[in-house]
Amino acid sequence: MKKSIITGLVILSVAATSLMAFGPDHKGKGFGHKPPMAKIMQELDLTDAQKASFKELRAAQKDQREAFRQERCADAEVIFTAQGFDREKFISKATAGFQDRIHAKADFIEKAYAILNENQRAELANRVQEMRVQRGK
Repeated sequence: MKKSIITGLVILSVAATSLMAFGPDHKGKGFGHKPPMAKIMQELDLTDAQKASFKELRAAQKDQREAFRQERCADAEVIFTAQGFDREKFISKATAGFQDRIHAKADFIEKAYAILNENQRAELANRVQEMRVQRGK
C-alpha cells in the first residue's frame, strides 16, 4: 500500500513539474521554436526567389558552422594534454572563436539584408524596434 502511494506521488510530482516547465510562459527551445529574427523574416512577404536565396544562405552558414566545429575539436587535443591544461592557449582560442562567430553572424546579417528590397528593409527595421520595445530594451 505504501509503495503504491509513494509511486503515485512520484508520478504526480514529475507530471506537475513537466506541466509547469512547459506552461504558458515557457520560452525555451522546444519543438517548433524559432529565433525572433527568423520569425520576423518569415513575416516579410518574401518572393520565391528571396526564399531560395535565404535557403542557400542558411545552408552555407550551416556548412561554415560545421567546419568551425571540426576545427575547434581538432584543436582541443593541443589544449588538453597528459601534462596539463594550457590556460593561455584556451583563452586565446576561445576569444578567437568568439570573434569568428561574431564576424560570421555579421556577414550573414549583411547578406540577408542585401536580399531584401527597400520596403522589406523598412518593415524589418520597424519589427526589430517593436521587438526591442516588447523586451524593454
